[in-house]
Amino acid sequence: MRRERTLLIVGVLMVCTYGWANGAFAGSSDSLRIQNEFLTVEFDTQTMTFSVTARDSGLTFVERGTLASRDGRVRRLTVQHPTWGQGDAIQIDHASGAIDRLTLSRNLPFVVLDGMLAESSDTVVTSLHRLSMVLDLGKKTEEV
Repeated sequence: MRRERTLLIVGVLMVCTYGWANGAFAGSSDSLRIQNEFLTVEFDTQTMTFSVTARDSGLTFVERGTLASRDGRVRRLTVQHPTWGQGDAIQIDHASGAIDRLTLSRNLPFVVLDGMLAESSDTVVTSLHRLSMVLDLGKKTEEV
């Protein structure tokens, strides 16, 4: 029994060491990534923020994007949009029932943010705050 327990502990240590050395556990539950030929979107599930990087230049031009609601379940999925076509998306299902989705469609050089509000009582919505972003356009403000 003692020998089996020792072998089990050694085996677990080897798997954990091998996994960390090869990045198997690093970021596995902390971020989701989607990309197309133009862009990479990475969503940090701990801070509920995202970044967008141009693949050709490597410039992260959206350094930190924040959605209006910072709760919910985050998942990656493939979508078929009637206007933008097929692509990959990061979808946030909020506790309120609302949904936000960041989509990269194939062959499109931009990110689509769309969503659905949660159905509520007779409240009239007159304005929405969907997201905020910290941008780095690679130029001084006066040059933009």
